[in-house]
Amino acid sequence: MADVAPNTVSDWLLLPELVIQEIRDTSETTEPVRVLTVGLLRATLAACRTAGLTEALNEDLPDSTHIGLPTVTIQAGVEQTLFRLPLDLGDWVFTCRSFAKQGINYFPGDVRFCKIRDRYAADID
Repeated sequence: MADVAPNTVSDWLLLPELVIQEIRDTSETTEPVRVLTVGLLRATLAACRTAGLTEALNEDLPDSTHIGLPTVTIQAGVEQTLFRLPLDLGDWVFTCRSFAKQGINYFPGDVRFCKIRDRYAADID
């Protein structure tokens, strides 16, 4: 059974981070993983700062700004595990959830996660 979705930034930080393979260029590929769901924890920038989430810090934004902290539930065999994703994948999760609200749901489905040149990417097979 999958873990319970986080309710606070501290809960999100306690989730295991999905291990994402680094590749040199787009000619390389990674193994797909079975994604059951994706989600976002909506948190204020102030809450992120208080929890020590330095990646979300942006001195130009007000404390009331909301940040989407991305999660993914992966199935491996019979096991389902909830992971936190790097903040860079927040826009990808937001896009997937927006499509789902329009009736286009990609999950469950296979996704290839990778890191290339210090940027994270996710491709739905």
